[in-house]
Parts: sequence; C-alpha cells; structure tokens
Amino acid sequence: YFRKASAELQLGKLDAAEATATRGMALEDATSEDQDSDFKHLMRSIAARRKRAAGATTETPSSKRLTAKDFDIGEEMGVGNFTRIVLGTHKASGKVYAMKLIQKSEVDRMKRRHPNIHNEIQMEKRALGKLRHPGVITLHATFQDYYCLYFQMEHIRGGELWSRIIADDCMVGAHPTLVQFWVAEMLTAVEYIHSQGIVHR
Repeated sequence: YFRKASAELQLGKLDAAEATATRGMALEDATSEDQDSDFKHLMRSIAARRKRAAGATTETPSSKRLTAKDFDIGEEMGVGNFTRIVLGTHKASGKVYAMKLIQKSEVDRMKRRHPNIHNEIQMEKRALGKLRHPGVITLHATFQDYYCLYFQMEHIRGGELWSRIIADDCMVGAHPTLVQFWVAEMLTAVEYIHSQGIVHR
C-alpha cells in the first residue's frame, strides 16, 4: 500500500494516494510504538501537495533571512569531499530538514586542484532551485555564515538507495519488482530534469 500510494502521489493522483495510504494505515499494527510511521509521513506529503496545488506555500513565512541559529542540528546522515549532510530541525516550526553544510575552508583548499568547484556549487544551487518534481529533492533555502554555506533541503526518510541494497557490507540487491519500481521513479525524474534544460550526467 505504501508503494502504491507513493506512486499515486508522484502521478498527482492525490485523492487515490490518500485513500490507499488510509487503507495501509488501517492495516498497521495498532500496538506499534512508531509515532511517525511512513504512512503518516506520506499523508503529510499529500497534504503539502494539496496546499501547493491550491497556490499556498508549505513554508512558514518569515520576515527575516534564515541563519544556522534558526535550526537545531541533529545527527549526521552523510559526508562528502567537502560537505556534511545533517538533520536540522527548524526551531520555530518544528519541521525537520536535511541540511547540507559546505565548508568554505575545504572548498578553498580543494580549489587548488579543482578550480571549477565554485561554479559547480552555484550550478547545484541553481538547478535545485529551478526543479520541482516528486523525484527530485526540494531545495527550500540557502544561507551562509563565516564557516559554511547551508542548503536547507527536503528530508527524505529511509536513507539512500545504496543503503537499501547493502547488508553487512555486501551488495544483496533487491526484489525484481522493487527494482522496476525504483528504476521507473528515477526515469521519470531524469526525464523531467531533461525537460527543464538540465543534463544529468
């Protein structure tokens, strides 16, 4: 039911997605201690899509520019060459985001052997700011301080695809029907990106 509702949400069939998710929630174990199940997260996504479709914004309006002090920084979810992805909870609204922290000192250090690095960061910001698709991470805002650049992005539960096909440091793959579902999701996202004039390499 979760996979079906997710697909219906991506296709924009909000009523069908809500009905499917409701059926799935009814089947969940009533004694479960998980207060924030995948179905509840999906229902919030459906509600957010309804608001966007009605022309409303899902973000809390603010008269001041965001800073790092507006967020409680939580656990680290990933590390790159010069970036860290951490959980960030917006103090005023309680909403959870994925915060990409780009360390300026590391960028300057890498510029010596990678002179195009500043352009790549700007290109990522422009691309994410332009794209609006269920299969592409939503960039909500960017800001900076003396140490870092911050990308405030949509938080996706469940982790990366890589973590879904690895168990005990071995690649175990996934069931063929699940692979078909994932490939179809990625294909629709790449087709959308190309339709916006952006080439995914």
